[in-house]
Amino acid sequence: MGKLLLGEDVLLHDGRFVQLIKRPFTTETGESGHWEFVRRKVHGRIVAVVALTPERQIVLIKIFRVPLNDYIIECCAGLADQSGEDEKVLAHRELLEETGYQCDDLRPIMVGPFNAGLNADEIVFYFGTDAHLVAKPKLETAED
Repeated sequence: MGKLLLGEDVLLHDGRFVQLIKRPFTTETGESGHWEFVRRKVHGRIVAVVALTPERQIVLIKIFRVPLNDYIIECCAGLADQSGEDEKVLAHRELLEETGYQCDDLRPIMVGPFNAGLNADEIVFYFGTDAHLVAKPKLETAED
């Protein structure tokens, strides 16, 4: 499809956590269309943590995801919902809150789009070794 000439975004829905946006575009050949996507109301990228214990086990969480109407297994992750919070601080906080584990050092290993056809989110994965249990998890609704 090549480069597109983008029009002005149209707000279709403004929810508590997300917005539904309609973005008109014109292709290089002059065809026009629009794309509908979701924009989160956050202050930065999603952070996810791949934490490895000394026994070389990955720390994962079980969480109920309403859109799937089921539990899934995933790395702990969080949204940048506090303005100005450092991503690495957020990664440490999410790991501790969701799992009770802590890593002395977390390093970013990968950054990219989260679901580029549906939203404009980017996710950054942090990797940590020597994850050790230091507290009971502080689980939010749906986290198990």
